[in-house]
Amino acid sequence: MSVFIAELRRRNVFNVIAGYAVIGWLVMQLAVVLESALHLPTWFDTIATILVIIGFPIAVLLAWVFQFTPKGLVRTSKNPTLSKAVNSKNTITVFTLTGLISAGLITLMWMHLGKNTLADANTETSQQTSQLTIEPLQSSATQSIAVLPFNDFSERNDQSYFGHGISEELLNLLSRIKGLRVVSRTSSFAFVGKDATVSEIAKALKVAHVLEGSIRKSGNTIRITAQLINAQTDEHVWSETYDRPLSAQNLFAVQDEIASKITQQLKGKLTVVPLKDSDKTLSLEAYELYLQGRESQKLRSPESLAIAVEKFTKVIDLDPNFAPAYSGLSETYLLMEGYAGLDKQTSQEKATPLVIRALELAPNSAEVLSSAAYLAKDKNTAASIKEAQHYANLAIEANHNYANAYFLLGGILWEQLKLQEAIEQYKKARLLDPLSSSILSNLARIYLSLDDKINAKIIGDDLVRLHPTQPFGYSVLADIAFKNGDYSESHSMLQNAYALNQQSTSIKRNLARLYNLVGLYQHALWYNDSPTSQVWHGIYTNNLAVVSKQLPNVKDTTDVAWFLYYLRNYEKTNQIVNAYIEAYKFLDRPIESAASADYIIALAHTRQALGVNNEQLLSMLKTYLRDKPLEQVNNVNEFKQRVLFNTLMGNHQQSYAMLERMISLGYVMTFIDPIFDDVRNASKFQNQIDAMEELRDTYQAQINTQLANPNPLWVVPPTNI
Repeated sequence: MSVFIAELRRRNVFNVIAGYAVIGWLVMQLAVVLESALHLPTWFDTIATILVIIGFPIAVLLAWVFQFTPKGLVRTSKNPTLSKAVNSKNTITVFTLTGLISAGLITLMWMHLGKNTLADANTETSQQTSQLTIEPLQSSATQSIAVLPFNDFSERNDQSYFGHGISEELLNLLSRIKGLRVVSRTSSFAFVGKDATVSEIAKALKVAHVLEGSIRKSGNTIRITAQLINAQTDEHVWSETYDRPLSAQNLFAVQDEIASKITQQLKGKLTVVPLKDSDKTLSLEAYELYLQGRESQKLRSPESLAIAVEKFTKVIDLDPNFAPAYSGLSETYLLMEGYAGLDKQTSQEKATPLVIRALELAPNSAEVLSSAAYLAKDKNTAASIKEAQHYANLAIEANHNYANAYFLLGGILWEQLKLQEAIEQYKKARLLDPLSSSILSNLARIYLSLDDKINAKIIGDDLVRLHPTQPFGYSVLADIAFKNGDYSESHSMLQNAYALNQQSTSIKRNLARLYNLVGLYQHALWYNDSPTSQVWHGIYTNNLAVVSKQLPNVKDTTDVAWFLYYLRNYEKTNQIVNAYIEAYKFLDRPIESAASADYIIALAHTRQALGVNNEQLLSMLKTYLRDKPLEQVNNVNEFKQRVLFNTLMGNHQQSYAMLERMISLGYVMTFIDPIFDDVRNASKFQNQIDAMEELRDTYQAQINTQLANPNPLWVVPPTNI
């Protein structure tokens, strides 16, 4: 060993190792400094470290083989005092040790990277099971900010609306900064009146910086204080106080200056895009009313939407050229169709001229373009859906931080059954507005349509926790329970939701669906006596007189098609369903959701009844409902589709097996579908109907017990119904 060490000294290997260690350490330190100073990618210093490690064995081998001389780099001569065998042995030893060291370093590096990756994966999994999972946009995590409502330090403490308005304007201005992710007002302002630290708020909103401040209004002067905080270190990166005479022009000037300072402090490649004049009002009163209107609109109750209409209307009276007011009013009317009982035609008639006027005033406003997208989507034709997608994309181009634009685009893609693309847009919206009940509830429902009940349940629970006075979380949990065959739990959650919004058409529709399923047909009508519900009642009770009377009053084309199908009017059904499927190009792509599968099954049976070729439809259904063991089918919708499809194909034994499995798991379904006509009188089929009706009666009794001992907040039908 002493001979080998002496040979290492003779070849200056120890000197090279020492020199390489010093230089390598300096290179790694320099990489860290450069990454921070020049805002290089976060992997820059990692790559530098890896290269230094890889270079170490190369340097050792070169030191053994070569040496520097006055003549330059020459091959090191063998030690003449050592035998040829010893020289060879030393060389082999060097190469072996170098190889082992290299392998060890590579292994340690691999384990470190693997450990970090696993930690990231575990963190992500933990977040998915314990809280909302938020995927990042393209902007860097360090270039993200939340603007908190500025505190009111005025003498009378009566200017909170003014502080909110300042914060809102700053938020709007910052959202136009390219490369900066700005959390929306809904989520940033959710912490008003709550005892939460800056770091807690930043963690909840997934931002690296928080802008907070205060206003002090006294007579004709105002003092605005703003401070930018690094949420990770709790360090005040920048702060400034502005004393100005009170005027709208001075306020906007201060806001511009604050935005500019923030841009400088974040040091990214950020560019401020100035607001258009039509995007702001010089009337402080109008802006205060506008903010109040938007807050009322977000609550989605009949009362809050009526207040929003009042506020937006007053804003337009005060400033007829303030485009966002027209935008807000148009969206409120569209929302009233789903949440306040306004019929679709009236809501669209009221919204259309408002959108037209808003586009005239601010054709490049993200808010206005989103309203145009909402109106076009609501019209729900092939042409209008295409138009809606166009407006939504323009809104995103106008303001990459406008959460509502991503939210609308997600809904538009969902309407076209592009479910994965829709989820991506909803996730982007959620990143910008992580506490929004609308975004969360829609994301939960699209997860449900993909049978992802785990993610849907996580979001549903969070909705109830974050928004206990809104119905969205309860509605999501009701849908999950329904899919699981827990009908009494579904009923309880729906009643909770209905107590919070008795005008919601979707809640009333789901209550009616549940009551019809368990045979409480009059209850269904008590909660929802619309023409559509009246026709359903006639079909379930075989009262064709009611169906004939109410069917002309049903406006929704999809509902009309279903009713005609259940009435065995296959000619008209074929025409309507064909047109609907063609409009959304259902046949141009694989089946992606339970809803589209239901349409395809109905159309396939309709064509079969008419003697029309339906091989393409059957092939699509076979792919979607691929064979799998019964024990792997785990929700009522999938069971029902497989029963219908197998019956359609004449595979009656498989249908019976599915029905037996449904009964054993506690699922029930109705048998009004025309597909069952050929087997309705078969003894085995009738026996299964009888068994399922017994199960249905059990659920009916459970729900009646709930209604007899209701939650005090529930609104229940009279006992003699």
